[in-house]
Amino acid sequence: MKLILIENVAKLGVAGDGVDVADGFARNYLIPKNLAVMPEDSRAREILNKLEMKKEKNEKEKIEMGKIVAEIDGKKIVITAKANKNKLFAAINKDQIATELQGVKPETIVLEEPIKELGDYKIRLDFGSGLNAFVNLEVKSEK
Repeated sequence: MKLILIENVAKLGVAGDGVDVADGFARNYLIPKNLAVMPEDSRAREILNKLEMKKEKNEKEKIEMGKIVAEIDGKKIVITAKANKNKLFAAINKDQIATELQGVKPETIVLEEPIKELGDYKIRLDFGSGLNAFVNLEVKSEK
């Protein structure tokens, strides 16, 4: 049975793809869960138009995000914190780094674990859609 996917379906395709699946899979799973429609369905054209508009919007957002990534990539930031010798009293977390970067959401910052020592770090920012930036972070002791 030929269908048009409304949503991304693992191991089958992405929204907007035309797929050919078994009748039972279509009738019992894809169509009842609103994951796909039949091409002759009146909603098919409307759904394809919405998907196309969404795709265009995502492309524009990706271009805008690319500008932000280019601006941030390679930037150096300095955070001062209270420390005893080389150990920090309180760890540096994503929120503190996001505050220093101004306009970057903490969710985009990739930290394996909170920073607990003085020194230099290379922090990765993942903006999705394959857009990544790296920021150099220097953690200094308050005097």
